[in-house]
Amino acid sequence: WWYRVHGWRSSSLSHAARPTPATGMLRSSPLPLVALALIVATALGAHHFPEYHHHHQHEHMHVESDAFNDAQRVIEAFRGASRATVVLRPFNLSSVRLAAASRFDQMERFNTDFLLSLEDDRLACLYAAAANLSTTCVPYGHPRYYGHYLGHWLSATAFSVASAAAPSGAAVRNKSAAIVATLAEAQAAWSALGGRHVGYLFPYSLDAFDNLFGYAKPGQYLNCAPVCVPFYVMHKVMAGMLDQYQHAGNRQALRVLLGMADWV
Repeated sequence: WWYRVHGWRSSSLSHAARPTPATGMLRSSPLPLVALALIVATALGAHHFPEYHHHHQHEHMHVESDAFNDAQRVIEAFRGASRATVVLRPFNLSSVRLAAASRFDQMERFNTDFLLSLEDDRLACLYAAAANLSTTCVPYGHPRYYGHYLGHWLSATAFSVASAAAPSGAAVRNKSAAIVATLAEAQAAWSALGGRHVGYLFPYSLDAFDNLFGYAKPGQYLNCAPVCVPFYVMHKVMAGMLDQYQHAGNRQALRVLLGMADWV
């Protein structure tokens, strides 16, 4: 299955270069985790749903017994591993240096140039307009920009600021700080309305959430009016604010994030 899905049948790949269960698959693929999940799930099913397995007793008894024993051994192995010493820890982006003029350095510069090329008022337009801060801005069109895209942009600029190799670091920091400030103004405008609006920050009104479980008529959902996945969109912006605080040191982003969390 693994070989078929991931294209290892290619004639251009010699047999010697193909990963084996003892090398490539176990070390660099998620297959062992998938197998572990299947083993544990099967074992738990055999334990908790005896009526089902009694019905299929002749077909599955041997397989389930083996699976349960395998799961027990895996659990015991993990119990032993939990006492292991931690030897790997995450490192800061500032600890990474890209070789000058390397392909990676060129791509990082290209990425940073793109982040800087987007116009502030268009990036924040939907949020500013929803909070009645602007009536003239023109947002970027779908699919480049939808409510969640701004969250991705906030994360990308935060990582760019944190990376020691990133060019135009000051420009990226200033631009992302300006966007965060605009969003903070939008949140303050919503909060001034009081009640359910306190801490709210979204590119659409509360209707997006009220309609999530509403109906236009029996069996017809309203949850795509005006956006299908409002909590997903909000999560992207919250993640962007967290990244701005953690990687770019923007404390205003933290205050906005906490306000959003209180609203949720």
